[in-house]
Amino acid sequence: MKAIMIQGHMDTARFSMPGWNGKRGETYPLPPFSTIAGMVHFLCRWDSWHDMKISVAGNGVMNKPEICMRWRGGAVAGSETEEFKQRFPVRVKSGDSFIGWVNTPIYESVVSDLDLRLHIMPENQKEVDVICRKILNPRTFPSLGRHEDLIRIDDVQVVDVLPAQEMTLDMCVYAPATAKTPGTVYTIHKDYMISKGKRRFNDILVKYLDRGTKVIADCDNLNNPCFFI
Repeated sequence: MKAIMIQGHMDTARFSMPGWNGKRGETYPLPPFSTIAGMVHFLCRWDSWHDMKISVAGNGVMNKPEICMRWRGGAVAGSETEEFKQRFPVRVKSGDSFIGWVNTPIYESVVSDLDLRLHIMPENQKEVDVICRKILNPRTFPSLGRHEDLIRIDDVQVVDVLPAQEMTLDMCVYAPATAKTPGTVYTIHKDYMISKGKRRFNDILVKYLDRGTKVIADCDNLNNPCFFI
C-alpha cells in the first residue's frame, strides 16, 4: 500500500477537546484524525466522505492555559427582555427572534512550535496522486482546525507502507488504544458524516505515546513509524 507523507510546522495550534465547560478551552497535543481528513477533503474539493486511514506524529510544546477573550452565545430569545439584554450585550435580530452574544474571558491552552509528520493512506489507492498534487498545490494556505492555525508544508512524498517492526519513536504519536505500551488515553474524532447540514463525528479511543518509546509499528520506506487508524 502507498501513503502520502506530509511534514509540516505550526507556530501555534489549538485542537479543541469537546465537552469543556465554556470557561476553559483544553487542547489535544496533536491534531485529531478528523481535522486532518477535513483538510484533505477541503483541498481536494470533495463534498462527500472518502475513506482513508491516517497516522499522526509530532513534537510540540504544551503551554500553560492563558486568559483570553472569546465571544460566546448564540442564545435565542423571542423578545429582548431586560434579563436577556443584561446577559448578552450584543444582540442580533434573526427573523422573529434575537440571538445574543457576550465577550467573556476564558482559560485557553495552545500547542506551540509543533512539528508534524502525517501519513494519509486512502482506501482508494487511485486517490494517492490526487491528494499529493492538491497538497503540493493548495488552493489556499492550508490550516488544521481553526482558520488561523496555519500549517507550513515542508515536505510531501508518496511512500510505501512496510510491515511492522520494532522501532523507537522519534516523535510523539497517536496509537491504537489497544497498544500494550503505557500512554495517555484520549477520546478523539476519527471521521464524520454530514447530517442535516451538520457534521456528526465518530469518536474513538487512542493512546498518546511519548517519543523515545519502543514500539512495534508499521513503517514507511523512509523508516518512519506509522500507526494507521
